[in-house]
Amino acid sequence: VYTQEVWPTLRGILRQKDKNKYYVTTRKKVLKRKYDKGILLPSGIVKPLTFPLSEPSLFQSP
Repeated sequence: VYTQEVWPTLRGILRQKDKNKYYVTTRKKVLKRKYDKGILLPSGIVKPLTFPLSEPSLFQSP
């Protein structure tokens, strides 16, 4: 768990009543170590997920 400063966007500042002030808030964040964009090998290398290009219907324009 860690905290991170969150700075307002221009849109957020314009929504406030007092546009001469802005507030920096803090947000708690939790790191999740689960990695789902590939297969993690025992050596620490990530083998990325791949999709077969054998479906030509997916790549034809209408």
